[in-house]
Parts: sequence; structure tokens; C-alpha cells
Amino acid sequence: MVLAAPVLASLLMQCGGNVDPTTLQTIISVESDGNPYVVANVTKNTSHYFKSKNEAVHFVNELAKVGDKYSVGLGQIYVGNFKSYGLTNETAFDFCKNVTVASKIFEECYYRAIDSGEYPDEQQALRAAASCYYSNNFTRGFKKEKNGKSYIDLANNAVNKIYSVPAMKPVGAGDSLTPVNNNLRRGIVYQQPEGDQPEMVESAVNVEGNKPARAAWDVFNDFAK
Repeated sequence: MVLAAPVLASLLMQCGGNVDPTTLQTIISVESDGNPYVVANVTKNTSHYFKSKNEAVHFVNELAKVGDKYSVGLGQIYVGNFKSYGLTNETAFDFCKNVTVASKIFEECYYRAIDSGEYPDEQQALRAAASCYYSNNFTRGFKKEKNGKSYIDLANNAVNKIYSVPAMKPVGAGDSLTPVNNNLRRGIVYQQPEGDQPEMVESAVNVEGNKPARAAWDVFNDFAK
């Protein structure tokens, strides 16, 4: 299933913390294409779509039994981060909790990029943060994969689809770096350990090898759970 645009927009506003909704939507578009029940088997470099939370939870429980590593949900949160955020195989599929953790990881990556002094431009820092979100470093996300595209290429494509007309900036802002509010900083967090991320693919396949059709979504019942 894929979350309807209004549902995802509401999630980003309510659960996205300090990360701009457009930025977070870009990351989610690349990571899961808005499907909350995607599981990536990092160990075997495969990805799987499921139609329900129960199916997804059962699958990751089986992966855990054999020691495979995995990432789950809208933000593809890596299992190595579950303990730090109080997640379990079940709660990691909670829409809001997954988005909240994704936003915290991206926020810390952004501040790490700023603090490095290597990205004086705001947009450069955001893309370095996206690379960090993907691989825990600022360079891996820029490298081309076997499909000829990098993680950042996919992020650029995704944000172009979200808004074909760019957002206005304050008069005189130009390309200058937006001051960082250090009061918003949180503890250091990491996504997948370097070297553990699976090779990126633009679209995943489920266990049977079929990508599910976009499903209708009940905002007021399922989203509230």
C-alpha cells in the first residue's frame, strides 16, 4: 500500500519535528515511495512490500531470528537504531513514530554537515545530510550505483516531482546559509553503519516479486491507530 498524499502531508506536519516537510517527503519518497510496510533486508540486499502491518512485522521477526539486518517503514529506519529510540519490530511500523525518528536522524546529519565547515551553502548541506541519512557519511550518497544513479540523483528527482516551482526565500537571502538554531539540536544519531547499507534500487519487489497497486486509504481510521 501507498499512503495517499493528504495522509502523508499530515504525517509530515505532525510528526516531522524540525525538518521541513518538503525535505522529509523527499527522503521518504526515495526510501519507501510512501509505502509504510516496506522492509529492506540489508543482509541479503533485497526489499519487500507488504499489504499490512501484521505481515511486515511477521517478516522482520523471521529476519531477526536468523540474524539478518533490516530497515523498515516510511523512513526505512535501520534495526540498529531501534534501541536508541525505544522502537520494536512492531512499533517501528507506527507511521508517526517512524517519521519522527527519520526526522531526528536527518536533523542530526544536517547539523553534522554544517559543523564540518565543508558545506557553506544550505542546499549543499541538505544534500550532504541526505547522503549521511543513507550511509552515515557525506560522500556515499553521491556515488553512482549499478543503475547509473546515485541516492542524491533520486532525491533530486523526487523533490522536482514534489514542487516544479521552487519555494520563495526571504528577500536578500540569495544562496546564503540559513543560521543554525543550536537550541534544537539533539543527541548524535546514525542511520545504517557505513558499509551495511544495501545497494540502492529505485523500486523494490515483494516476496512474490510483484509490486502492489496503490491502495485506497482511510484517513480517519487507520491513520489514527
